[in-house]
Formats: sequence, structure tokens, C-alpha cells
Amino acid sequence: MYEYIKGKIIAKSPSFIILENNGIGYKIFIPLRTYNQVPDTGAAVKLYTYFHHKEDAALLFGFENKFDRDFFLLLISVSGIGPRLALKILTETTAGTLLEFINKQDISALKRIKGLGEKTARKVMLELTDKITSLEQPPEIAQKTASSEPAREIMNDTTAALKNLGYKDREIKQVLDRVFQNNPALSLEQAIRETLKLISN
Repeated sequence: MYEYIKGKIIAKSPSFIILENNGIGYKIFIPLRTYNQVPDTGAAVKLYTYFHHKEDAALLFGFENKFDRDFFLLLISVSGIGPRLALKILTETTAGTLLEFINKQDISALKRIKGLGEKTARKVMLELTDKITSLEQPPEIAQKTASSEPAREIMNDTTAALKNLGYKDREIKQVLDRVFQNNPALSLEQAIRETLKLISN
């Protein structure tokens, strides 16, 4: 019903926010991650929302970014997980971490999350493995990917240069990873020089 709501934060707690928009105060339930990310009372904010309506309740749930909201929607599509439990799960961990567990098929890590028992964790793994492919990357991964692109290009060029000098892929990779862990902002010349220095040792 509501894609997002923009408004002024009137009150803020770890479990909900009161957001005023056009003279109406909306009580929006949030995960802890959203509480930590939104500004203080009095500031304006935009929350991506889900409106849950049943005979005995009409509740709004809000998230600081679209990825978290969309992952919440996937969670409540799993049989046995309602909005309250999904919010509790996303308070115990982040949507990005859950995505990583599912991608790696790490059932052990998934079932350790408070609120998920082994049975529900297996349901999440089974029912969401195919569905998560439709999600956009979480903000933290998208930012990390963007920032790592130049380093990846330098690594590829360094590998090509060293292979031309007769070095093997395996020995290059072992050393190159160490070089870039110490300094990911190296230029091509610096990367070649530092890698050769370590290979020679």
C-alpha cells in the first residue's frame, strides 16, 4: 500500500519511530539497524515501508533502505514467519548477513540466529535460495564492490605483467593477495614492484 513515507521524526526508540507527515503521526515499527541509521528526533527521514493489515491489527513496518524492506518481504513469505518474527530476525542480524548465509548455504550460521530454530532456518534456506536472486545488492556490498573495482583492475594487470615475466598464476596470487591486503590503493608500478619483492624472498 505504501512504498515509502517521508516525514519528520517526532519520537524514536529502538523498536519504533513516530513519523509526522502532513499532520499525521505514523507509528512505524523498525529493526535495530534502522534505529542506528536514521537521524535524531526533529530531523527528516525517508523510510521504505510495509503495511500489514489483519482483522485485529493494522501495523506499519519501516526500513532505512529498500534492500532491507525487500528482504523483510521475502522473510514473511516463508511459511511460519510473520512480520513480528521477521523484524526480530532483522534486529538480531542484518539482511546483508542473512543473504550471505543463504548464498553460502550456511545452515549452521543461520540456525544460530535468535528467533530461528533449526526447522525454521531450513525453511528459510529452502524457500529463499531461488528468490534472493531477484534482490538488488545490499548497500554495504554495493559500496564495497564499487570501491574495490580499481584495485581489482590493478591486480589483473599486475598478474598479466608477471605472467609475461614467466611467473605462474598460483605463486602470483599467493603473493598479490598479501600485497593488496597491506595496501589496496597501490598503483600498477607499485604493485608489480612489491609483488616481485615478495616473490624473490
